[in-house]
Amino acid sequence: MEKEVFCNLDRPGYIDLTSSIVQMAIIWYITGKTKSAAVLSFATLAGFLPQAVLGMFIGVLIDQHDRKKIMICSDLVMSSACVALAVSGIGGHSDLADFIVLFIRSIGNAFYAPSLQAIMPSILPKDQLTKYAGYSQSFESASMIASPAIAAVLYSMFPLKAILMLDVLGAFFTVGTLAAVDIPGIFREDKEKTNLLAEVKEGTTLCAVYPECGSCW
Repeated sequence: MEKEVFCNLDRPGYIDLTSSIVQMAIIWYITGKTKSAAVLSFATLAGFLPQAVLGMFIGVLIDQHDRKKIMICSDLVMSSACVALAVSGIGGHSDLADFIVLFIRSIGNAFYAPSLQAIMPSILPKDQLTKYAGYSQSFESASMIASPAIAAVLYSMFPLKAILMLDVLGAFFTVGTLAAVDIPGIFREDKEKTNLLAEVKEGTTLCAVYPECGSCW
């Protein structure tokens, strides 16, 4: 049972890859439409900077709330943004809409990814955690390397709205799995006393003392 849950929640293979492909396809679309290197830079920032900036704070927030609901909401928000962009593309849309979708998807993934990492220790056997960590990191790295090239190829063959549907299908699969799986809740007795900035500072200090923690982050 744990193995099935792990395989489903981690969106292995094509499902995890499609999310990265869609993000890069939007960036290639903006670049192709504007023919501007500056716009490419801004699009890349919009697609990845929010996740990088919010990452240090979101870990504290997900410890105070239902991680299953966070993951479902994150996936639904990201896929809804793709649907909105696809629908608006039928009649044409502004460049600003592309940037907004990239921004929203980056924020959504900033909540989804750490929530997934946080729940895995509670649903996987302890002797499988190292295997999971290796698998997850390896595929994440492979996706980051392969997704720009795959997105470029798909964008040259299909309209953007068709590529966006890949993420919608992935979200449908993930949300359906999450809804059917019982994920143990982790409750903190001191969550009402939690100070966001204090915990972020404490986490940063721990990463400095234990570098291996910083590499995981």
